[in-house]
Amino acid sequence: MADTPINYTDASFVRPAGEAIADTEAMFNTSTEGVTRLDSVAKVREAIAPATIRANRKPRTTTAGRVGQEFWFLQGAGKWSIYQHSAPIADGENPETIGPWVLVQEIGLQSGVFTSTKSFTANCPAGQTGAPMTREATRSSTISQDDADAQALAAATQAATAALVCSVVVVTPTNQIPAVSVAASPSPATVGVSMTLTATANDADGEVVKVEYYNGQTKLGETGSAPPYTFTYAPTAPGTLSLTAKAYDNAGGVGTSSALSVTVNNPAPVNQLPAANLSVPKTTLANGESMTATATASDPDGTVVKVELLDGTAVVAEDSTSPYSLNYASTVAGQHTLRARATDNNGGATLSAPVTVTVQAAVVVPASYEVNLGNGQTDAQTGVLLTVEPAEPDVLRFNRPAAGDTSPGDMEIVFDDITVALVNFPLYLVGTAYAYDRNGQRYLGTFTNGKSTPSAQ
Repeated sequence: MADTPINYTDASFVRPAGEAIADTEAMFNTSTEGVTRLDSVAKVREAIAPATIRANRKPRTTTAGRVGQEFWFLQGAGKWSIYQHSAPIADGENPETIGPWVLVQEIGLQSGVFTSTKSFTANCPAGQTGAPMTREATRSSTISQDDADAQALAAATQAATAALVCSVVVVTPTNQIPAVSVAASPSPATVGVSMTLTATANDADGEVVKVEYYNGQTKLGETGSAPPYTFTYAPTAPGTLSLTAKAYDNAGGVGTSSALSVTVNNPAPVNQLPAANLSVPKTTLANGESMTATATASDPDGTVVKVELLDGTAVVAEDSTSPYSLNYASTVAGQHTLRARATDNNGGATLSAPVTVTVQAAVVVPASYEVNLGNGQTDAQTGVLLTVEPAEPDVLRFNRPAAGDTSPGDMEIVFDDITVALVNFPLYLVGTAYAYDRNGQRYLGTFTNGKSTPSAQ
């Protein structure tokens, strides 16, 4: 280079950023002492100012630079704030000092005034509810645009937060509906006959306050809050009921049971009882004497399945086929009340009118009073003549009473409507018990002026 002195601060001296400086180049610096030759690369690099920095933000205290280097802060089209790197200066000398960077010029801006408008939306915190609030604020700063932005945002935040109204969210637990089931008795049911509906209900997080009963969609009735939950209902028509129970809890929850199907039948026809009548061949029997009673029975709406003969309350004979023949004998002396009881195919039973039969006391024949008579023989003491037909070794025994009417009487001893013996006796023996032995079998009867049928013992 020529030895012409130059000012290193002249713009023509400044190399573009990054342009290499050859080691052989020589540069000169003019000072009060004269011209100084800079012949080392290090000296040359110190003398050359670095390129200008351009950015859309301010320089920071940590932004690297060299003394004299410029930092252009772009704030909009044609709006620049120009900072220059200098040696550090004491705080307070220049309000726009940012570390070693000093504001030296503003292009398209009012020097020293920065304005910002910011908005902020405040929301309620978690667990609270309320409408979001948005506020806007405008602030100015003589320090920097960032300071104006910060002031505007802080003011908007404070205003939005102050206007926000929040309330605590109260979380109500979900109500658990009651559990319920229904049962019915009797089942099947009968028209006009009451049945009992029983519900089993409980509530896991409260209490059951009432239970309602339905047939399909038709409400039948309800019960109170205390178990057992029962309701009485009488069906009015035959068919099928679809029964459900609804349980209500103290929080308004409603639980519905599964449907219960119940068949309703018409009532069975009223059974008409049979009619019965009893007749006996005689009303006085020797002790142990048997007879055959006859009963008639009929049933208007069914059949007679059996007829029983009752002595008092005891069943002593039974026949299931008409005509109803009932054999009767008793060794219990005294009056006996006999009835026929007819039973129909539906279990209905009817008693006939009573028939009173007298059973005489048992005959006791001491050996000393036994009279053994043969054909054509007359007992000298009693005047009794026994004629057996046909002639057999039968024996007539009796207790001899005191003498009385000695007029003759005649008695036929009859078995199965066959006269087996003729007895001639004085009438004072009428009513006297006798024993008649025939073919090794003893029969008991009483003297009768007529026919007598003794009973086997």
